[in-house]
Amino acid sequence: MKENYKTVFYTILISTLNLVFLYFLKYSQNHFVYSDFNFSNLGNIFNLFLFILVISGLLINTVFNKSFKSSILKFILILTYISTINLIIVFIIQRIDLNLLNEYFFSYPLGKILITLNYFSSAFLQLYVVLLLFLCFFNPSNFNIPKAFLFSVSGILGIVILAVLYSSFALKYINGNFSGKSEIAVVLGAAVYRDNKPSPILKGRIEKAKELIQNNEIGKVQLTGGKAPGEITEGMCAYNYLIEKGIDEDKLLLEEDTKTTSEQIRFIKNNLVNKKGFDKIIVISDSFHLVRILEMSKFFNINVMCVASDYKLNWEKHFYYKIRDSIGLLLFWFFAI
Repeated sequence: MKENYKTVFYTILISTLNLVFLYFLKYSQNHFVYSDFNFSNLGNIFNLFLFILVISGLLINTVFNKSFKSSILKFILILTYISTINLIIVFIIQRIDLNLLNEYFFSYPLGKILITLNYFSSAFLQLYVVLLLFLCFFNPSNFNIPKAFLFSVSGILGIVILAVLYSSFALKYINGNFSGKSEIAVVLGAAVYRDNKPSPILKGRIEKAKELIQNNEIGKVQLTGGKAPGEITEGMCAYNYLIEKGIDEDKLLLEEDTKTTSEQIRFIKNNLVNKKGFDKIIVISDSFHLVRILEMSKFFNINVMCVASDYKLNWEKHFYYKIRDSIGLLLFWFFAI
């Protein structure tokens, strides 16, 4: 029994360090200072809630579950160590400069893929621990480790479904219309085709910016987005398109380094809000993308108004992008990536 208490203590200690380290990674990778930390952010609440479930499950089983085996407790400690090692790997990848990490794999930088996989592994193991503890307490006679694993996979699928439902519900409360003139609209980048022409999704966003500037509803357009191998940048593609359509280049601003939505929202905060002092900012993207943009903007403590492009996807593509963006929303909530 004394050995069990010792294992519980180490598990709680490592879990606590895990939570603190995760918060550190979330804010440091986005170049925040400690004063920017906000417990009320939904993602931070989720991280804390999962931590509380782990600690509560440990204590309840240790105190009230007489059939709680020391072997299971040690297994949980090992899983907790591995979860923390995943975060350490993220920390290392973020701070080393290897050309290999900049190579693209299915249109995504290898470094970002590795970071995402390690973040996911860390969270999955914590969920696995929670379900192990739950099964240990409520169904000890029928408890087995594979069953907890299957429950964890089902739990992940359930969380994705909830994120999809949340995005669909929240989208109804996003007002895409606005009154009065805004200072600037930011066009978020999207895919560029091999002939350096904008993809239909990017073209729809550019056309919406053109419409707003021609109607004198915005003063300037900020074009954003880096590139994949063999293409011009997303920002330059959008810039060229608007120049060809007769938009005055004095009304266009160009950014060509960001690769993800979170990097583009961070660019808005650092360059448009903090450096240039823009106050009323519109972000142009697709409807399936708007909820994630607003959630990210809350995290970065900036106020933006979202406007959807007029490009319409067929239902299969809309469903695909809805699922993908809901997963992206979960990744941002939990890991700020």
